[in-house]
This record gives sequence, C-alpha cells and structure tokens, in this order.
Amino acid sequence: MNLKSILILTVSAAAFCATAFSPTGRVTKATVHAAPSVDFLLAHLARQYSNDMRSVTGRVKWHGKPVRQEIDTTNRMCKIERYADGTVHVEPFAPPSRLHVMTNSPAWKKKAAALRAAIEARRNVLPGLKDAQLKAHDAKHSESNVTVNINIGGK
Repeated sequence: MNLKSILILTVSAAAFCATAFSPTGRVTKATVHAAPSVDFLLAHLARQYSNDMRSVTGRVKWHGKPVRQEIDTTNRMCKIERYADGTVHVEPFAPPSRLHVMTNSPAWKKKAAALRAAIEARRNVLPGLKDAQLKAHDAKHSESNVTVNINIGGK
C-alpha cells in the first residue's frame, strides 16, 4: 500500500465518521495527514541529539557507556570523557561562584531583612506556620563557619 492510497483511505474514513455523527449527513471536517518532510525529521533529530548531549544519561544513550574519564588540570581545567564508540566529550569546569561577595553586601542584607519583616507581617491562619517560615528564612540567610582539619599522609 503506498502513501497516496493511505491518504485517500484516511480522508474517506474521516468523511464516513463525519457523516455518521453529523445531524445533516454532510461532511463537516476532513483532516489530511501528510508524512513529515525530511528536513523536519532531520531538524527534530538534531534537536533531540543536542538536548541529550547535555546530560550523562543522554550521552550514554547515543554513544554507549563511558570507557575513560580524566581530569585535565592544565590551563584548560576540564573533564574529558571517552565513550564506547570513540566519542570524546570535553566539559569545562565552572568558575567558582561569587555568592559570598554578593551575600555580604549591605544591599543583600537589607533585602533579607525586608523579606523577614514581610514574613512577620503576614496574618497566617494555621498556628505555627509563621514561626516555621521565620525559622526557615533565618536558617537560609544565616552565616555559618565550618572548620575542616585535613591530615594528609598521617593517621
């Protein structure tokens, strides 16, 4: 069966269904479904590939299991992954976050204080909800210092 005969059968079946359910017995709507073009299919496949290459599971789906992984600590600072089919994926390390500079600014502290005041001004119906929200806000915006001792090569 070729594509033309399938389209004719689809249109005639749609016409039959439309006449069966139409009170006047006339065709009210017929939809012709054509095969997608090659350009559309290639664009769809390219989009799916680029989306899958952003995650490890997607790369495994397209290229097989990771065979080797190495960290390049030279000036490139990147992670190099080699997959079963020979594909090499290079992922640069992200620069360190400057969140500590932003959170120590007076504007950030003023914004956090205004947010806490807005939580305090709320009229909550549930008992204890405001206290829980304030506790969560304080935990999120509090500063903590952690000391980690590392002993290399010793016991």
